[in-house]
Amino acid sequence: MIDSFQTEDLAQLLTNERAVLSSAIIDPESLSEIDDLRISASDFSDTKYRIVFSHVEKLRSLGKPVDLVSLLDSLNQNNDIYKVGGASYLVGIYNDLASSANIRYYAERVKEESFSRIVFNKAKEIAGFSKENLSREELIEKVNQSLIALNDNQDSGTSLEMKESVISVIQSLRDKDSLKHTLTKTGFSAIDDKIEGLTPGQLIILAARPAMGKTSLALNIGFNVAQKYNEHVLVYSLEMMHKELTERMISMEALVNGKKFKSRDFDHGDLLKIDKASRKCSELKIILDDYSGSTISRIRNQSLRHKAKYGKLRMVIIDYLQLIPYKESKKGNKADDIGELTRSLKLLSKELNCPIVCLSQLNRGVEARENKRPNLADLRDSGAIEQDADMVWFIYRDEVYNPETKTPSEAEVIISKNRGGETGTAKLRWVGEFTKFTERAEDVF
Repeated sequence: MIDSFQTEDLAQLLTNERAVLSSAIIDPESLSEIDDLRISASDFSDTKYRIVFSHVEKLRSLGKPVDLVSLLDSLNQNNDIYKVGGASYLVGIYNDLASSANIRYYAERVKEESFSRIVFNKAKEIAGFSKENLSREELIEKVNQSLIALNDNQDSGTSLEMKESVISVIQSLRDKDSLKHTLTKTGFSAIDDKIEGLTPGQLIILAARPAMGKTSLALNIGFNVAQKYNEHVLVYSLEMMHKELTERMISMEALVNGKKFKSRDFDHGDLLKIDKASRKCSELKIILDDYSGSTISRIRNQSLRHKAKYGKLRMVIIDYLQLIPYKESKKGNKADDIGELTRSLKLLSKELNCPIVCLSQLNRGVEARENKRPNLADLRDSGAIEQDADMVWFIYRDEVYNPETKTPSEAEVIISKNRGGETGTAKLRWVGEFTKFTERAEDVF
């Protein structure tokens, strides 16, 4: 059963709709390619297709996988499986296509036809106004309101009058407690004094050359945040296993040389400190996800699932950007492809309503310069990284390049971009044997 509006080529319309569903089921990751179209169940003309896609939307909103098994289970739970013709109907859709490569083409056609149906129905509604006993002015007003509603139907954004926005801002300025609930401190006063803290919806890029301590600083911050706020911090590690990450955090907290975790050459004092640190770490609300094949779509789905489960995420950490798999664009331009990832991460930070700290590599060009402190031009693969990020931080430790340096334990966190805030350099102390960053004046021994 389809809408009363008839397209010139009904068969092609249904083919397009079915192709979108088939693409989504055989390759759930392809749905991220059409997120910007904001396609919904109501865009499908066929009732059965609407039901199936409504379950696709439901699974995505819960952060669950969108595949044949999950869809069948969801349809069964809601007794919708019989409304679409049984499991064989869904299996038939699944078997329609061998590839999801053209999902955007099909989705655009579906969206265009959907809008045409909306316009058709709106035209019928406007035509009906002529039969009402309205004055010329009343008729024009009603037609205008109807056209405004048509435009609103296609606008999924949020607009506020300046008055409403000012009232909202003034209320938040007066409510100091609300700031405490939203502002996230890193736990390093040298950094927090410059940035004030991280706010929900921000994308922070933390970049450095190898061996500078990107992962260590991110883990330090994640540890601090989970400890201070007693809320969940989600860590995606595409490079290291969860065992390595946990050993690092225990080493940092216990102040036991990280090398001993490989050799297992612990003395009695080490074991006592490890036992105490392990108990503390186990109480932290840190979630470790070490799946090396995490795509941007999986990261989104998993994050939404955890948010739905726990109610809130305080921070998400991703290690690291260039390891996230992506589909190469037709142009084959890696910079554009990386740019798509950073744009998706920025959107995700807003959707999750929490800051995302994403680690990134730097170009080798840093090595060729006399002054090896990195800058924004050194971000690897894409200028879009700088454009999409709210903050860009770099780590520099002089001892990596100059073993005879006078400041062997000094680490610089160079805040090169801070949208709407202060930039500059925050100096920390690097304690290599524990892969730990501390405040400069802090005595860790």
